[in-house]
Amino acid sequence: MVKSKKYNYAKAVALLNETIRLHNKATDLKGYQKAAKFFINNCYRAGIIYEDR
Repeated sequence: MVKSKKYNYAKAVALLNETIRLHNKATDLKGYQKAAKFFINNCYRAGIIYEDR
């Protein structure tokens, strides 16, 4: 993960907070995976580039 030129700190914090909320709400592995997938699928909105190599 790297910050792009469009990186927005406030959006990144909001994304992280939402991911933490989903993680804390989870009760099993599937829930934890859902939280991680949420972050990965939405990090571009905060200007964070995620590449799966």
